[in-house]
Amino acid sequence: MLPVPAATKPLIVLISFSHKGGDDAESWNKLFKVPYETDHRVDYCEIADFQGVPSFVMKMILHGMRREVHEPEKSHLGLLYAHEEEWKKLVSYKSPDITYVLVATPDGHVVWQTQGPATAAKAAQLEDTINGLALHRP
Repeated sequence: MLPVPAATKPLIVLISFSHKGGDDAESWNKLFKVPYETDHRVDYCEIADFQGVPSFVMKMILHGMRREVHEPEKSHLGLLYAHEEEWKKLVSYKSPDITYVLVATPDGHVVWQTQGPATAAKAAQLEDTINGLALHRP
């Protein structure tokens, strides 16, 4: 279960535990960012792990992110400052160098997950999961 419930719609979460892990997120975003940022069936967010980053380094990172990340992407970006171990357990963490992708129901139960870069097979599974959840919504 997600540490924070998803709310009223299913939630797609991409989580990266390092800068290099964000490379996989790029491959997912090429396939899905624009559709899922605007898809009425789901909420979408990217989470970057910053737990343990020294404050002087954090200021530099945040300054760079403000310049590089534009709307509407900014409104879908979350920064992780705590509960890193809970997230790692949830995603079956193996490496900081990959992105973890989850789909959770509105009450926070994870119903699908994968890790690493996007592939056609993973993309099809993600779409099937979203379609299945959309069919079961009241």
